[in-house]
Amino acid sequence: PDANAKGLDRNLSAFSEQPDIENAVELAANLSRTLRSANTSFEASLAWSTASVDSPFAGARGDVSTLSAGVNIEFSAFTIGGSWLSSDNGFKGADYEAWDIGVSKEIRGTDVSIGYSEADDALAGLSSEAFSISAARNITDDLTLGLSYQDQKLRSPAGKNSGSGIVVEIT
Repeated sequence: PDANAKGLDRNLSAFSEQPDIENAVELAANLSRTLRSANTSFEASLAWSTASVDSPFAGARGDVSTLSAGVNIEFSAFTIGGSWLSSDNGFKGADYEAWDIGVSKEIRGTDVSIGYSEADDALAGLSSEAFSISAARNITDDLTLGLSYQDQKLRSPAGKNSGSGIVVEIT
């Protein structure tokens, strides 16, 4: 079957000379378990996908394969979680890998979290890392205020870039 990318996070169908995706298959397993005696809940996921890529640039593209996993453990005092993704981007020697980990805790009605992530993209020649510390509080049923400090670093063939700052979110 033809498997266009119109529902995916990257829909390039509006651009000419884009590859056609066929024979897409995805398998996923999810686990959710609550250990009431330990006041702990556990969630985990594992997914694998593949698709044939028919590119107008012969020999440049191959089948795309992706593997990802994630875990979230909620204890009575805090929650910790992380995820990992690896993909070959459908190009030979163009691997992409990303991972993140974080911990959160509710303190006097305010959700506080710390997170760290890294990503490497051989195709784009990019490598990044990011750190954040955040706090969010429900003011009313319809209003949540969030405040976050974010620090990000990006390495590319052109050099290193970084940025940091405060983000305010009102939802």
